[in-house]
Amino acid sequence: MQFSMKQLYLRLICNRKVLDAFTTNFTIKCNYARWAHRRPSAIVNEHELFKDVDENNIDTLEVEKERHDGRARKIKSQKKFSPNENNLSNTIANKEIKASNKTNVNRLSNRVINLKENDHIITSLMMNVKSRKMREKNNQICMEGYRLIKDGIEAGVKPEIIFFSRLSDIEDLPLHEEVKLYKIPYRTIQLWSNLTTSPGIIGIFQIPNVESTEPSPNALPLTIICDNIRDPGNLGSVLRVAAGVGCEKIVLLKGCVDLWDTKVLRSAAGAHFRLPIHASVTNELSSFIYDGMNVFVTDNNAANNELVFDNFNLETKYSISKIYENSNFKNIELPESDENLQNSKLKKLIRRSQSQLPIIPYYAVDYCTSETAIIVSGETEGLSLETVKLLWEKRAVRLNVPLLNNVESLNISTALGIIAFEFQRQIVFKQKE
Repeated sequence: MQFSMKQLYLRLICNRKVLDAFTTNFTIKCNYARWAHRRPSAIVNEHELFKDVDENNIDTLEVEKERHDGRARKIKSQKKFSPNENNLSNTIANKEIKASNKTNVNRLSNRVINLKENDHIITSLMMNVKSRKMREKNNQICMEGYRLIKDGIEAGVKPEIIFFSRLSDIEDLPLHEEVKLYKIPYRTIQLWSNLTTSPGIIGIFQIPNVESTEPSPNALPLTIICDNIRDPGNLGSVLRVAAGVGCEKIVLLKGCVDLWDTKVLRSAAGAHFRLPIHASVTNELSSFIYDGMNVFVTDNNAANNELVFDNFNLETKYSISKIYENSNFKNIELPESDENLQNSKLKKLIRRSQSQLPIIPYYAVDYCTSETAIIVSGETEGLSLETVKLLWEKRAVRLNVPLLNNVESLNISTALGIIAFEFQRQIVFKQKE
């Protein structure tokens, strides 16, 4: 036992010596005494601290400063001083913006109502705007995303309810005092969203009267008529093309998808509020197409493309009258109604009667002779019987976009965009001449 105690004592002594040697070799000694009496250096741009200094170009500036021993001394600055007024004004403007945003946030936060995830208010309101029947009954629509909501408010559409997950999403929106603001969890917004990743803000608006929207002052003399467009994305894209090209108005026949469907609103990107739209038109189509108006219909059924190109001189622009003079067509008797016809037989009859109309490449037409109406239809459903009758009555012409690589057809909005912007090009060059 004594041997073990001696062995332990020797280990402790040895370890202490090793520790002392380690600390002696690696300890950093700091002498703070030489930093204690260091005098502060002169302040850079010291003249900026004095308000009574002339802010024009200063070559030499003398100011008095009290020394550490109580005496006054003069300091000369040889550096020119030219204040940056732009930086000063920008700083003031940024402070004002921050103050106004803070005031707006405080004002909005007092109106916000916090709702839980499974609150019945959210379920009832969203079910009403998701159903077309309830949407038309309550005269309400649903818009999702900051940009779409802002476009609607700027167009004069009145919001009733705003759901959001972050207060910063609504602080820049011009919301009136009657709008109800509900803050809900983001996962609840994602549950009711039509997007893979929701932007976190949904608005419920009153359905505006887009028929009374005034066309732009430089609108083209062009009317776009949609027939049997069932896909919401296609209809929204058509509306976007129509607004982008600057057409006078757009007409939706009864067979088209709901104008205020959420997918149509999303794909149109605010085009609903930028041009007159006449929706669910049934027997009033003749009021939009008057005598002497050029009527065209988009058609990809051009199996005889060689014949189309051979019959016309591609360097000449043709009017409808010249097209009919150079074309051999035969009138087809159409039934008065489609009640006694099966769906398959009706579609064959419509396609056969439509194929008898003259066809020409879209770029070989003279669009400047009169006002124009372009009829587009869904790729699957095609035209209705009433529309085909109107085409024969108004002596319409089919427009074809030539395709290569055995591509059968284009998306409806793509084909319309090609034709509509060719129409715009001809009108603009005609006005310059």
